[in-house]
Amino acid sequence: MTIIACARRKTDGLLTWPQVSPQAPNQSAIVQKGINSFGSVADDWEYIELTNEEYQTVKSAMPGRSFMAITVDEVGSPTRELTAKPAPSISSDKAQIEDDGVDEAVVTFDVGAASFEGDVTFIITAPDGDQQTIVKTAAVGVASLSITTLLTGNILVDARAEDFGDGVIVVEGI
Repeated sequence: MTIIACARRKTDGLLTWPQVSPQAPNQSAIVQKGINSFGSVADDWEYIELTNEEYQTVKSAMPGRSFMAITVDEVGSPTRELTAKPAPSISSDKAQIEDDGVDEAVVTFDVGAASFEGDVTFIITAPDGDQQTIVKTAAVGVASLSITTLLTGNILVDARAEDFGDGVIVVEGI
């Protein structure tokens, strides 16, 4: 029997990406995944198992975010309501930039919700493996970042908005 499990943040129902296991997964490790991915402490997270249908819904939305509300009726029966948000879009105005430190590419991350005006974290990995993290504030759901390079090779840009998901794009330094 396959078990599909993830961690659920108790405050808002945010789910980590599911883990599929042929046997009982380590519940503490799954809760730790929530802490590592989104912060907080173990008491703020809980281990839950997903049905195959719920798993398919979450999987199809990745790298977008999914949330599960759990309510209990008057006789103590729980009801689960799963909401999956589509992944944000990410684009660049250039696929390649000169390695002169002047030529720049503008990377745009759009969460698809004009009401969003929160933080977007850009994690930039240079061709030599060095990483830099820059936080920008989205306006009408969109955040942009200009990048330059002095190195040749692929520059990986991973943009993240906690409640919406991730977007990854590569710009090449030439």
